[in-house]
Amino acid sequence: MSLFLGYEVDKDGNPTDKRLEIPAKILVRHMAAFGSTGSGKTVLAKIIIEEAAIEGIPIIALDPQGDIASLIKLADPKVIEEHGLPLKMLREYKDKVYVKIFTPASTKGLPICIDPIVFPDAKAEHEDAIRLLDNSSRTLVRVLIKVTGLPSSYESKAFAVIYELMKNYWQKEKEIKDLKHLADILVEDPLNSVDYGKYLKDAERERLSQSIRSLTIGTSELLFELGERLDITKLIKKEKGRTPINVFFLKTLTTDEERHFFISILVNRLYDWMINQGSSKKPRLIFFIDEIAPFCPSGTVKPGPKEGLKLIFRQARKYGVICIIATQSPKDVDYKAFEQMNTYAIGRITARQSREAIEHIVTAGAGETRAAKIINKLPRLEAGNFVLVSPDLKKDIQFFKTRWLLTEHETLTENDVRKLKEALISAGIIEVTTPEVTKVPEVKPEEVQPPTEAIDTKIEIEKPATMKPKEKIKDKEISKKEDILEELPTPKMSEEELETALKRPRIVGVKTPSSNEDVIAALAARLEELGHTEFGLEFLRDLVKKGQLKYPVAREWYYIEVNTALKTGLAHLEGEKLVYDFEKLLKNVMDEIDVSELNVDEHRVRKKFEKIIKSAKRANFIEYILLGRPFLKY
Repeated sequence: MSLFLGYEVDKDGNPTDKRLEIPAKILVRHMAAFGSTGSGKTVLAKIIIEEAAIEGIPIIALDPQGDIASLIKLADPKVIEEHGLPLKMLREYKDKVYVKIFTPASTKGLPICIDPIVFPDAKAEHEDAIRLLDNSSRTLVRVLIKVTGLPSSYESKAFAVIYELMKNYWQKEKEIKDLKHLADILVEDPLNSVDYGKYLKDAERERLSQSIRSLTIGTSELLFELGERLDITKLIKKEKGRTPINVFFLKTLTTDEERHFFISILVNRLYDWMINQGSSKKPRLIFFIDEIAPFCPSGTVKPGPKEGLKLIFRQARKYGVICIIATQSPKDVDYKAFEQMNTYAIGRITARQSREAIEHIVTAGAGETRAAKIINKLPRLEAGNFVLVSPDLKKDIQFFKTRWLLTEHETLTENDVRKLKEALISAGIIEVTTPEVTKVPEVKPEEVQPPTEAIDTKIEIEKPATMKPKEKIKDKEISKKEDILEELPTPKMSEEELETALKRPRIVGVKTPSSNEDVIAALAARLEELGHTEFGLEFLRDLVKKGQLKYPVAREWYYIEVNTALKTGLAHLEGEKLVYDFEKLLKNVMDEIDVSELNVDEHRVRKKFEKIIKSAKRANFIEYILLGRPFLKY
């Protein structure tokens, strides 16, 4: 299964007759498209969506600006032929694909609503279920703070209560029907499932209940009750052999908080769906996000969807879910999102900081000398011209120009979507029975050509799935070795404090002045970052033991780990060799934290650092998330 993206270009950037096609399976390791406004990155993303849908891969696309929704409008056949594409491709798209435009909290398109109470399915593994409950609880609390005015001082307390309540109801196979039901339980819990007094006073508990209830009143109510319920299985179901492209038109959500909340719930639902499908090496679904920066920003800012998106990016590949992101400003996106991407398409980038943000990506594929030349070319690339970087292709670096779209490339407004819907209604493709619900009779695609069509949007409210409780995972004891991480505070610490602690762990047992402790802490922080990759520790132990590795071989086996090591300074390149040089690493660290000299000799610091590498192991998930302990322990 290959996806036709465009044509290779010559050294002057002119397209040749040689088609550029990539295997769909390589995208299971995820893809990112970078480019300034007008570079053509969204067109490239739409080409991939068109190709994947024709090949039978369903799509879920988040469209914050209205550019993706025009996939519903077929291009003029004459224009298609003028740009060298056979009409057969256009017919395939029309016959094999249908597009649905969902408008949350609005009836301008197909209305859809969300349920923030997400319980794990009965088939979920225990750790997966804990992740889902944790993420659902955190998402709800952040929304309460941003939307309802719940004081930020409530964050850790409210999270603990909601998480414990949801977990206990799940373990007892009881359901929480909706937000109103959750608010009622907080006031009067028939199961006495939580020792509320440990976390909240009676007045605080009542205020939390009122905040949750306020989400079900006014415009917020539309998110929860207007349209059919969000159901991933229904979204990706084929109709008469035709593959769905589901576009979520986010312009109908008027505030950042509403958009963040909606995306958070969708991501939670997607994660729940993934873990219930089991692992797969074949592509099952494409999850695309256009202009991802506001939803997964760099730095310490944590909008609702951020943690859920990073979790999806880490986990999706083993379930056959392809994640594709696009942004005009790579520097504004959390770098941990990029760590999970294996294929990159880089178009014209004019901002120096954005070019610097992706320099390590190009360097990993092309080497330092060639990478510098490529980076210098980026500001001068023509619209539609891209550099493709992927270790999974025969050529790590390829230059190409995108093919013409099979659909119109327009930015649709809410009014445009409404008119498209009215056209579908007039043609008898959809029938509106009430202002809230749309119903679709038998689909007859030949009756209307521009829109491909819509399908049944009748509301069906399903009870949350329950699950038989499994044996509770016991917390593992922290190893009491001489050199271990100092134990961090427990659940009462704020999320910001936890993030800081994870990034700069303190090492105990080092009887030296603070400057030495700072150096060791900075070195350990780099280990912590590499430890978040799948094979980080194994890779680093091999590198430290041998001193150097062949760069092409190491990159092939440890692509993400090699990039992370280069970025953090744990390794550097010398020609075709990936080198571990502790002296150079130590100097860089000391310069970074402004330490001029050590009070002990370098040999002792090196010995301690390499002993940490040798003894480090991943923490139990419960320790990491719920008890607030670091990802690595020593």
